[in-house]
Amino acid sequence: MRTFSEKRSNRRYRSKERALITVGKGKENIYNVLDVSYGGMGFRYLGKERRHSTIDHIDILYNNGFLMRDVEVELVRDVPMTSNTIPFRQCGLQFKKLSKDQLEMLEWFIDQVAKAET
Repeated sequence: MRTFSEKRSNRRYRSKERALITVGKGKENIYNVLDVSYGGMGFRYLGKERRHSTIDHIDILYNNGFLMRDVEVELVRDVPMTSNTIPFRQCGLQFKKLSKDQLEMLEWFIDQVAKAET
């Protein structure tokens, strides 16, 4: 059986500091981006497992100027991060139906805020 990382078809890039996503009806939940690819992204949150099954759109923010609104996504995983003594969890999102403008913004985002995973 293939692992989750083996199922990915796009190269992942680790996120540098200050990359965030907002989730929720009023975008009241803010999370740290862990990694990103052209196919999706990972984020982490603190605490017990939450009901994220309703995540269908996110906003991506970086620094004080970048904002990519209403990115359509699908939750593909929500698991504990076992290497931490603090109860962080990691979620994986898959991008859905990105527009040409969103793809261009995603390319800029990856170029500016991510570094190649080694």
